[in-house]
Amino acid sequence: MIAHGADTSIHSPKDGNLLALACKYLHLETAKLILATDILASEPESIDRAIEACMTMTGRVTDTFVNLRSKTRELLKLWTGKAAMPRRERLVIKVLQDAGQLDQGGLRVSKGKIVRRAPAPQLACANKFYDKNVKKKRERLLDDIGVIPEGVWS
Repeated sequence: MIAHGADTSIHSPKDGNLLALACKYLHLETAKLILATDILASEPESIDRAIEACMTMTGRVTDTFVNLRSKTRELLKLWTGKAAMPRRERLVIKVLQDAGQLDQGGLRVSKGKIVRRAPAPQLACANKFYDKNVKKKRERLLDDIGVIPEGVWS
């Protein structure tokens, strides 16, 4: 469903978003896929809810269950705090490149080739994150090396 553009940010009143649901039932591969494609799932509130959901899952205590719960928590911890920033940056760039808003260098373009259209909330979140974090870093880097591509400062 995700490959066909399903909106993974939809919330269930009881379980939260799709990431929290996947983590609650310890679907590790599904959680990896969601985090690799959904910028809203990597929001700090979403990760916190997923960690909570993972820890509230009850089941027969077996080695497999404990191991899977630990792996799910480790995956979620990679998406928290400062460790999450490079991952989120890569995801935002991928989402915006797929939507035709960034070129291969990660700079804004007026019209690019659309590979996959993300749902509107995903694009809004990706654009906000890009403008707040990625754009300034890239502009600083280009300024430091003396390269100022046309249209970057507009």
